[in-house]
This record gives sequence, structure tokens and C-alpha cells, in this order.
Amino acid sequence: MRIGAQVLVLGGLVVGLGCGLFEPRQTTPPLLIVEASVVSASDTVSFRVVNETEDPVSFNSCASTVAQRMIEGSWADVSVNGFTGVCAAGGVTLRGPGAESYGTFVLKADTPAGEYRLRMAAVLNGKEEVMATSGSFRVE
Repeated sequence: MRIGAQVLVLGGLVVGLGCGLFEPRQTTPPLLIVEASVVSASDTVSFRVVNETEDPVSFNSCASTVAQRMIEGSWADVSVNGFTGVCAAGGVTLRGPGAESYGTFVLKADTPAGEYRLRMAAVLNGKEEVMATSGSFRVE
């Protein structure tokens, strides 16, 4: 009887997995939006972070955000004059769908023209690190 009960439990688990009862949760990074599509060197660029999930999303825009530039077909990290926004040790937590936070960074005066984007590390539900990536914007 013991073996029969184990087979029954195992069979139920396999059926549950096959029916999607135990599907892993989808990880959705926060939406990272650069407010302008074209900017100039020395401009202050605004961005917005939006939680689109039911789970809390935590991040520190000063410590976990990088600017990248398209160079010869690949994204490369570049230096800007500092991110502002939530820079406290604990950062910020967006607690549900539609919750937003805003920040800015300043392009250096000698920022080369080109295509750029932002990338930000965030923590979903206090456990899982996810990367948010903005759409691209142009520096002219």
C-alpha cells in the first residue's frame, strides 16, 4: 500500500505540472521609461520607473542604474554626471501595479551624439533580481 500511495501522489504531481497548476511565476521587471526621445549634451534627462506587477519592486536608482551607448552594434556602459531620485540606503519600493518613481541624470557636456538607453537592477518581491531596460533615446 505504501508504494501505491507514493505512485498516486507522484502521478497527481505530474498531472498537476502537465495541467499548468504549478507553472513558475513570470518575472516582470519594472517599466523603465526615458521621458524624451531626443536630448542634447549637458541636458538633464528624466526617467520614470513603473511597477506593472502585483508584487513589490525595490530599487535604488542612484546605485543600480547605468547608461549605455550603442557602439559598433553593441550596448556599452558609459559615464554620466550622476543619477538623482531615490538615493537612500534602502532605495524605494513600488508596492503594486501603477506605482511610480521618478529620477533624473545629467549628460556630460562632451557626451557624444548617438543612441543611448538605461538599464536598472531591481528586486522583485524581495527575492529575485530583474533587469529593467528603457527604450532608446538619441543624443544630438
